[in-house]
Amino acid sequence: MLHSASRAKGAAPSNEVELAHAAATLMTVTSSNEGEAASGTSSVRARAKRQRVIVIGGAIAVAAVLAAILVAAWGTATPNQRVEDAAAGLAYELPPDWEELPDYDRAAPYTAAADKGLLGPFVGSFSRELEPDQELKTLAESLAVELPGHILSPTTEFTMLRSEKADLNGHEAYEVELAADDPAHGEAHIRLLVVAIEDDRAGVLYGFEYLDDRDDRSDLDDIFSSVERL
Repeated sequence: MLHSASRAKGAAPSNEVELAHAAATLMTVTSSNEGEAASGTSSVRARAKRQRVIVIGGAIAVAAVLAAILVAAWGTATPNQRVEDAAAGLAYELPPDWEELPDYDRAAPYTAAADKGLLGPFVGSFSRELEPDQELKTLAESLAVELPGHILSPTTEFTMLRSEKADLNGHEAYEVELAADDPAHGEAHIRLLVVAIEDDRAGVLYGFEYLDDRDDRSDLDDIFSSVERL
């Protein structure tokens, strides 16, 4: 019996060692798992940070490209072309999409002319002698009906929309605006400005828009608003 008891007492240290070894192993595994978890969290955070940097960088690049496009478009915008008709004594500006006509493509009596394409609106300027005691009003109203005669049919009816005195930088002027109803081709819009250049001479600016288009009407308004006396 004593021998057996002694063996039991001798076995106790061995169990304690095994328990200590198991506890150490568990702590090692736990520490390893915690390290891996911490490492994984750091990796996720790093990836998220890189993604944010990429997104922000991409947005900045897109904004830079758009800004460059806008600057280029603004820098290449075509300025209004200025027409100086010394014979008529008048100068005026054309919208960017208008083109001044060369001499060979310009009919009499115009000494300068421009249009917005073959079927688009037209403007032309020239000089006209004034008869003794002839009023600018009489000249303006007669020319407004006479000039489109080669385009409109003889049965065209005209309606006077405006007939009034004007002032061009202190110089006497007169302006008329007509609507034309052509039974063969439809409606047209006519505008004409006569400016006293000398006692016996007047400068004339004539505008014609065959199709009643608001954009074309606005172009004519801009051109007539830009007129200056040379």
